[in-house]
Amino acid sequence: MSFSWDETQNDLIGLVQTVCKTHIDWASYLGQEDPTEVDHTAVWKLLTDDVGLRGLSLPVGDGGHGESWKTVGAVVYALSGYITAVPVLSQWVAPEALLAGLGDQDLSAAYLSSEIVPSVAVPACMSSHEFQPTVKLDGGLLVGTLSAVPAPVGASDFLLLAEQDGRVHIVRTAVDAATVRPMPVVDETRPYVDVAFDGAPAVVLRHGDDAERLWGKILCVLEAMVSLEQAGLAATMLTDSVQYATERKQFGRPICTNQVVRHQLADMWMNVQEAQSIAMYLLNCLTDNDPDLTVAVCMARAFCADAARRTAETAGQIHGGMGFAWETPLHLGLKRAVADALWLGTPARYRRRLRDLVDL
Repeated sequence: MSFSWDETQNDLIGLVQTVCKTHIDWASYLGQEDPTEVDHTAVWKLLTDDVGLRGLSLPVGDGGHGESWKTVGAVVYALSGYITAVPVLSQWVAPEALLAGLGDQDLSAAYLSSEIVPSVAVPACMSSHEFQPTVKLDGGLLVGTLSAVPAPVGASDFLLLAEQDGRVHIVRTAVDAATVRPMPVVDETRPYVDVAFDGAPAVVLRHGDDAERLWGKILCVLEAMVSLEQAGLAATMLTDSVQYATERKQFGRPICTNQVVRHQLADMWMNVQEAQSIAMYLLNCLTDNDPDLTVAVCMARAFCADAARRTAETAGQIHGGMGFAWETPLHLGLKRAVADALWLGTPARYRRRLRDLVDL
């Protein structure tokens, strides 16, 4: 599968990359005595408001731009190279997938005007083929706990899945109505929280089989975007490693002249090519509503997660001690690779699902 973008998508990638290069300063972040928090709120506002990401994939009839998931994927791929602390998945990709499925013009208008800032609460254990709500809906009130969901940074509302009388519902509730507890994370740039509901009032947006189908579609979209992020992360690790191996000299020669280093770079290149190919195949299946989507999801999630982790690990080795220190943001790539592999199910889980799908 050719990994390529059309002219509009390439222009959008270039615009997003320019914003990130101009406004993300990892040097000052890494120079802190205790670099545990990073704030890219201003960058996110630039991307959503000035670049125009908000509403990118919403239908034109709902006030959006009507762009395809492949165009959304181009943005996610562009952002993956900067390890940004922006809520691109939980507060942009997922809400727009949900709003597009709901077709609620009033809710879409509130989102487009920033009257509401929704965060889709997807626990780490959920996947498109296995999602059981852990929150109950009783008389319009939510009770229960969600574990390991993306932190609702700056969000006003949670959008989540709840269960009532054996039926699932997609509901909306205020973030302030829940108890949000930060949790330890691998990747400081993508915080997760536990969310507890104890009688939080909720509005049902979709219920029954329609809710189940729509939630499954949202998870499919997220799985595709995470796979693309992993492929982009691997490509960035390769680029940085090639540059470093070319510039870094040992015994008067660039270290890339060492056969071992060249073999490592070649293995990284193979991982990147394969990850990009399979992630693009999944993205095309999603965009075209291909019947092979379920198989493509399992293939991409199983492969891209491992490819990103292997590439990030090798990049650290090529950079030597610098690769594991706060001198560069390189180690943040490894943390992001590990964190991405744990969200929405592990690679082993998708391999088992793929085995069942193809009758192995």
